[in-house]
Amino acid sequence: MIYKLVIHKRAAIEAYNIKTYIRDILCNPKAASNFANALESEAVHISERPTSYPHKVINGKIYRFAVVKKYLMFFQTNEEQQTVYIKSIMYGGSNYQTRL
Repeated sequence: MIYKLVIHKRAAIEAYNIKTYIRDILCNPKAASNFANALESEAVHISERPTSYPHKVINGKIYRFAVVKKYLMFFQTNEEQQTVYIKSIMYGGSNYQTRL
């Protein structure tokens, strides 16, 4: 069963900022495009099988996450509504526990 996918505004802004950083600061438009494609592809996979991803309890909430290149895509699921909520995308080496 495919879950409905909802991308929160925060996650969309983070994805845009990461892509822009890779393209403009690192001067690598091809890598920026590859990153955006990898995010989109992973989001499709998440909607197809969200419960197969590992989870962590952060600040009392359960988050699942997917690794996309050097970044983590955090999401939550609502089984009753068959919906996945992508909450945040951040660098894997960051202190994500304090940012979620």
